[in-house]
Amino acid sequence: MTPAELLRQVEQAGLKISLLEGNLKLEGATQNIAPELVAQLREHKAELLTWLGQRAASFPLTALQQAYYRGRSPLFDGGGVANQVYHEVEGCWQPERLEQALQQVVADQPALRLRIVEDNAQFISDETLSIIRHDLRGLTGPQQQAERARLREEKSHLMLSPEGPLLQVSLALLSDEQMVLYINHDGMIVDGISMFLLFHHWHQHYQGEVAPADYLAFDRHIDALQKERGNAAWQRSRDYWLARIPTLPPAPELPQAVKSASGPARFSQRVVSLTAQAWQGLQAQIRAQQLTPATVLMAAYAETLSGWGAGDHFTLNVTVSERRPIHPQAFRTVGPFSAPLLLEVAREQQLTFPERARALQRRLHQDVDNRHFSAIEVMQELARQRGLAAARMPCTFNCTLGAMEGVSGDALTLFGEEVFSLSQTPQVLLDVFVFEQHGALVIRLDGVESAFPAGFLSALAAGYQRMLELLCQPHSWQQRQFDLLPDDQRQRRAAVNATDTPLATRLLGDDFVQRARRQPDALALCTLDRQIGYGELYNRVAEAAQWLKSQGVQRNTLVGLVAERSPEQVIGILAIVLAGAAYLPIDARLPAARRDYMLQDGEVSMVLTNVDLTCELPQFDLRAPLPATFTLPPRDAEASADDLAYVLYTSGTTGQPKGVMVTHRNVVNLVDDCQRRFTIQPQDRFFAISAFNFDLSVWDLFGALSAGAALVFPDADRSGDPEHWAQLCREYRVSVWNSVPAIVRMMHDYADAMPSSLRLLMMSGDRIPPDLPAAIMAQQPEIEQWSLGGPTETTIWNICHAIGAEDCAGDAIPYGRPNANNQCLIASPQGTPCPDWVAGEILASGAGITPGYWRDPVRTAERYIEAAGEQPRYFRTGDLGRYLPDGNIEILGRVDLQIKVNGYRIEAGEVEAALVKQAGISEAAVVAAKSDSGDILVAHLVGDNRASDPARLRQALSQQLPDYMIPSRFCWHPALPLNRNLKVDRKALSLLPLAAEPAQPAADDGQHSAIENQLQGIWQAVLPTGRVEKTHDFFSAGGNSLSALRILTQVRKTFGVSLPLESVYQFNTVQAMAAHIATQGNRL
Repeated sequence: MTPAELLRQVEQAGLKISLLEGNLKLEGATQNIAPELVAQLREHKAELLTWLGQRAASFPLTALQQAYYRGRSPLFDGGGVANQVYHEVEGCWQPERLEQALQQVVADQPALRLRIVEDNAQFISDETLSIIRHDLRGLTGPQQQAERARLREEKSHLMLSPEGPLLQVSLALLSDEQMVLYINHDGMIVDGISMFLLFHHWHQHYQGEVAPADYLAFDRHIDALQKERGNAAWQRSRDYWLARIPTLPPAPELPQAVKSASGPARFSQRVVSLTAQAWQGLQAQIRAQQLTPATVLMAAYAETLSGWGAGDHFTLNVTVSERRPIHPQAFRTVGPFSAPLLLEVAREQQLTFPERARALQRRLHQDVDNRHFSAIEVMQELARQRGLAAARMPCTFNCTLGAMEGVSGDALTLFGEEVFSLSQTPQVLLDVFVFEQHGALVIRLDGVESAFPAGFLSALAAGYQRMLELLCQPHSWQQRQFDLLPDDQRQRRAAVNATDTPLATRLLGDDFVQRARRQPDALALCTLDRQIGYGELYNRVAEAAQWLKSQGVQRNTLVGLVAERSPEQVIGILAIVLAGAAYLPIDARLPAARRDYMLQDGEVSMVLTNVDLTCELPQFDLRAPLPATFTLPPRDAEASADDLAYVLYTSGTTGQPKGVMVTHRNVVNLVDDCQRRFTIQPQDRFFAISAFNFDLSVWDLFGALSAGAALVFPDADRSGDPEHWAQLCREYRVSVWNSVPAIVRMMHDYADAMPSSLRLLMMSGDRIPPDLPAAIMAQQPEIEQWSLGGPTETTIWNICHAIGAEDCAGDAIPYGRPNANNQCLIASPQGTPCPDWVAGEILASGAGITPGYWRDPVRTAERYIEAAGEQPRYFRTGDLGRYLPDGNIEILGRVDLQIKVNGYRIEAGEVEAALVKQAGISEAAVVAAKSDSGDILVAHLVGDNRASDPARLRQALSQQLPDYMIPSRFCWHPALPLNRNLKVDRKALSLLPLAAEPAQPAADDGQHSAIENQLQGIWQAVLPTGRVEKTHDFFSAGGNSLSALRILTQVRKTFGVSLPLESVYQFNTVQAMAAHIATQGNRL
C-alpha cells in the first residue's frame, strides 16, 4: 500500500496524521481506529515519514495545473475527467530491462514524481515506479482479444489519483515474442513536448545509451514564474489582455448534440495526416508565403471550423510553451511546461487564404509577446464580466512543430507500433494535437463524441483533411473560400437532389377544361347549401373570361380579384388564367389603404369581385351570372408556360408588401408532382380551408380541379369554426386536408380526432409540433400525413416529407427533401455548402423558382442569384436550415428579421414602420416570442406613450395592417437593448419573459358569477400567460386569432353559445365576454 493510499484511509476514518519531531502524530477519535489500519501504519512508518516530509516542502501549481485539477470534479461543466494521454504499443521487449529503464527515467526527471495534494500544492516524491504486468500467455486467441479489449476500455479512460503516481505503465504478455504496452500520463506532470521526451529518454535508457543527467526540478520553474509576476512584462501583458477582453469573441459555436450523455465525458480520436512527400511540398508553399507551418495548420483548422458552424469570428485555445532557460537541461526536462493562449480568429471573407493566415500569424506573435498574463486569468476575468459560459474555451490546438530541436513524434514509435492512442482534457470538447512522425504530418483530433451530433467529428476531420490536401495544390492558395464538404455527404446531396422528371408545357386551367368537357355533371365546388358541377363552373368561368377579353386583358398583366371566401373566388381565378392574364388575389377584408396600394402597385386595370367594392376600375360581379351559355375565348397564340399565372403579395422589408410573380410552368410542375405523389383521384374531396391570398389555396384549387375532384368551401362567416368544418367534412366525405398545423390542431382539439373520411393530411407554413401527428397517428393510422415547406417564391412548396412514427418521437418533424424538379443547397454566408448538422441559408433551385418580384428588379437581384456556368439560378429563401445525415433538411428559423407566426410570413420592418407612425412611439422592434400556444408577435416600444390603451393601438394598426401582422403584446422600454455590434438585440428581446400588461381596475360588485369563473378557466387553459385576471385584456395576455378561435370553440362546448371571431375584439376581457354570454341565453 502506498503512503497516499494509507493517508486516504486515515482521512476516511475521520483522523488526521502529521509529523511531530520526527514521528507520526495521529489526531482524532483514535479509539475507533481499526487494528488493521494501525498495523499498516506501523509497517509503513518509514515511507510515511518520508512522504510527509516531502509534502511539507510543497510548492504551488501552475494556473493550468490548477485548472486540470479542478476540472476532475464532475461539478464542472465538461469535468469529471483527467487531462490524460493514453498510448497502446505493440512490440517485444525484455520486461525487467524495460522496467529498469523506466525507473531510471522517473529517477532522473523530478516532474514524473510530482504528487498533487490539493488544488494549489504539489511536491516531488522520491517514490519509484513499477510496471503492472498482465500475463495473458495462458489464454486462447479469442480470450486474449477479449482481455485486450477490456484493458483498453479500462485504461484509455483511466483517472489516475492526483496523489500519484500520475504516470502508469502496464505490460500485457501475449507470448514471449508478442507484448502490448499500455501507457497513461497525466497533463499535470507531462505536456505534449514532454511526452516525446519521456519516450525518447526511456528508450535511450532501455538501449543503455545514456547516463543519468541532472534535470530541472519543477519547483525551480514555479519559482521563476512567480518572480515574473508583477514585473514590467507581466504588467504590460495584463493591460494588453484586459483591454482585449471586451472584444474577445466566444469559442467556436459548433453544433451540439441535442442530448449529451450523462456522466464523465468520453473522448474518441480521428487522425488527419499528410505523407512525407506531400508534407514537404506543403512546407515549400508555406515558406514561399513567408509563413510558419504552425500558423498555416492553425489557419487551415480555423477554415475548417468556420465551415462546420463556428462562423468567422471566434477564439481558439492554443497551447504555448512556458519553458525558461534557467537550467542547462531546461529544454530536455520532462514536465508540465505548457500554458494556454486565447487566440482570436477574425476570418475576413474578402481576403485570400495567405492573407488571412498572415493576419492570424501577426495576432499570434502579438499574443505570445504578451503571454505573461496567463490565459487562465483572462478566462477568470471573462467569467466575471460575461458569465461562466463565456469563459469556457473548449476547442484547443496544440502544435509541436519546431518547438524543440531533435524532438518529434518519432519517439512514439521507438518501442514499436503505436496501435491506439487517446487524449482527454477536462472542460474541452475538441482537442487537436499536431506533430511530425518520420517526415509525415500527423494531426490527432480527440473529441467528446456525445457532445456533438452523430457523425459530426468524423466529417470535421474529413474536412480538415480535405483542406490540407487542397493547400498542397499551389492554385488553392489564392482562394478566398473552400468547399470542404466530405465526399460521402456530397454524394448523398446529389442523390437527394436528383429529382428530374419531364416538365409539362401545358397551361394552368387546361386540365380543368378537359375535365369539364368529359364530366360536366361531376361535382366541382360545394358549400353547405350549394353545389356547382364542372359544366356549370365552366360556363361561369367562360362568362367572366369573355368579359375580361372584352376589356382588352393582356398576357402578363394583373387582374385584381377582390373577394371573400366563396366558390366565386375559383370562378374568378380560372377566368383570369384562361383569359391569358395573371390573377392578383386581394382579401376583401383588408384595410382599404393596403388594398389600394396592391391595386396600384400591380398596375391593375380591371377587377373581378364578389363584394360591393368602391373602386373606379372596371368591375365584374361574380355573384350575378347571366342565364346564358358561354364558350371560353381562345388562348393567345403566343401564350407560354413561362407567362405569369398569379402574383401574391407578401410582407416586405420596406414597410410595403412585395408581389411574388408565379408562372404557369411553376404551378403545373408542383401540381403534377403532388398528383403523382398523393394519387389524387376524381372521388377526392379537398377542404378549401386556406384563404385564396395564401398560396396553399393554389394547390387546393388546381390540385382538385386538374384531377376532376371537388373543392369543399366553408361559409365565409364560419371559416374559423371547427364545428362547421366537421359538419362539412361529414357531409361531403372530405379526403384531402391542406393547412397550417394550427388549423389541424383546432380541428383535432374540437373533435378529438380528424374527420373519419380523411386519407391525406398535408401540413405546412409553420413548425409541426411532433405531438400533433403522433396523436393523429395513434387514433387514425390510415391517414397519410405529410410535412411540406417552402416560401411563396418557390411555388407553394419545394420540399416535402412523409411523417413517420420515428419523426414524432423526436424534437422536430423534418422539413424534408426537394420535390420533383427542385433542388436545395444549404449554404454558408460565403456560399459554400454546409456539412450535415451545420446551419446555413436554404437556397432553392429548379422548376419551382419564380421569376422574381413584380416591378422590383432591385429586390429581385437581392434574393435571386442568377445562373453562372454550371451553377443554377437560386432563390435565397432566408430560411435557416441544416442537412441531417439521412438527407432530410431540418428548418431552424429565419436568417433575416422575417418572422413566421401561424403560417404567415411577417417582415418585422413592415410592422415596425406602421408602429413608429403612431403618436408617441419613437422606436419599435418586433420579434416572435415563445408561448405555450406557439409563437406570438411581440412589439417592443420606446416613447412617451406608455399609458396608451393596447386596444386603441391595435385599432390604429388595423387600418394599415392585416390582423395576423398586429402584435399580440406591446412591451414598453426606456431604450431597446443593443448587441455587441450596436444593433438592436432582437434575440434578447425574444427571450424576455412575457409579463401581462396592466389590467384595468375591475368594478367591485362583490360577485363572481359562475360564467366568469368558467370562462376564466377557459382563457387560462388557452392563453400562454396561464394566469389571466378577469379584467386582463385578451391580447395583453398573449392572445391571437388562433387562440381566439380555440376560446370560442370551448365557449360553444361549455355554454352552448356561438360567438363570431369579432366578439373577442369587442368583448376582450373575461368580465366583458361573460356579460355578453349571459345575454345570449346560455346554459351552465
